[in-house]
Amino acid sequence: MPKPRTAPLPPTCNTPKSSPRRGRYQRYVKAIPMQPMCLTCHGPAEQIPTEVRQALQRSYPHDKATGYQPGMIRGAVSITRPLP
Repeated sequence: MPKPRTAPLPPTCNTPKSSPRRGRYQRYVKAIPMQPMCLTCHGPAEQIPTEVRQALQRSYPHDKATGYQPGMIRGAVSITRPLP
């Protein structure tokens, strides 16, 4: 079961950075929180409908991405671009 975040994440992060390998770049990151519709597949296992659970087991037998609640962070979108 995923661990809930204890501190809220900022909704976005858009900060210029630099690294020896990349040079100067800008990275934009936005968290993807769980929405109520996501819980059909990723919610508490006992609340996932049987037919959905069976389809997930067939298609993703090793997936353990269940047990989430609305608002928990499931992933993020990250865009990186070079700066002049």
